[in-house]
Amino acid sequence: MLMETLLGALTPHIEGLGRKLQNLFPAIKIVMQDERFTSVQAKEALLQSGIGQKKRRDKGLVDKMAATILLQEYLEHTKYRF
Repeated sequence: MLMETLLGALTPHIEGLGRKLQNLFPAIKIVMQDERFTSVQAKEALLQSGIGQKKRRDKGLVDKMAATILLQEYLEHTKYRF
């Protein structure tokens, strides 16, 4: 419940930032993407890949995996839109 409340409170600010960026850089399409659960997905992917517990606790590695997941989701979403 807290996450939905926080997201609800922040949404107008985030969308406003997206509009400002779009106005500043009209030639670049600004895409908004929900990334709230990518760290959880990254930890699960690392667990399933057999990586040891010590490495799975490495925040840098988790962040890299989460970024990979975000990029993959973006590419899949835009695959047929180019």
